[in-house]
Amino acid sequence: MVTIRDSILLPVNDDSIVQAVEYSLATHFKDNLRHRDNAVRLDSMIRGKIGELALRHWLEHNDIIIIDNNTTSDVFTPDTDLRIQSSTVLSCEIKTSLIPDSWYSLEKTLQKADIKIIKREKSILDISNNIHVQLFFNFYRDKRDRWLRSLNISHNNITSDEIIDTLNIPLYKNQTFFVAWIDTLTLSEQLQSMAQPIWTYGKREFWKCNIQTQSKCPRNLIHYIKEYS
Repeated sequence: MVTIRDSILLPVNDDSIVQAVEYSLATHFKDNLRHRDNAVRLDSMIRGKIGELALRHWLEHNDIIIIDNNTTSDVFTPDTDLRIQSSTVLSCEIKTSLIPDSWYSLEKTLQKADIKIIKREKSILDISNNIHVQLFFNFYRDKRDRWLRSLNISHNNITSDEIIDTLNIPLYKNQTFFVAWIDTLTLSEQLQSMAQPIWTYGKREFWKCNIQTQSKCPRNLIHYIKEYS
């Protein structure tokens, strides 16, 4: 069972913030979950890249070799963020979320939420990534979205520094938590035992993997990678 005590606060530095913002401004963002305001969509993309960089730095700090990421290679599937060197190459997807306002806290969220694993396959046996990671930023989603919508910004003719200041991106520096992960083999075994292995949100279907009861403790990911065979 995964609890709030298992969560790992991932350090986020200024360079990662700048890199995330510049990447997001340069990338066409397709909103595939729900219709969102420009600032909300941009913030979501920046948050996703911050999470990827933070997890990458944490893995490398623990002597894990990252081969490449989704901005340096054209061999990635839509949900793959990192390729990791183990006894073979492991593909890893990283999903980031904010806390639903009605759940009040990160602790309550871990009890109720799932790792966000988008269902793109007909069969659970065809899931492409080896590792699925869930990060949470310790902010209320609706409250953050309302504030972002009030900014009324566009992507055009705006600099990285202006985005960092206007969206107050440095807030994410001390609020980025690695809360859970699951490997695809374990996930497939769990899904096969469920009468209904799918949940929906917005325009997407997801494979079920409750964070508290079905996922794995963050600190065990390093061992899994190093001992993978």
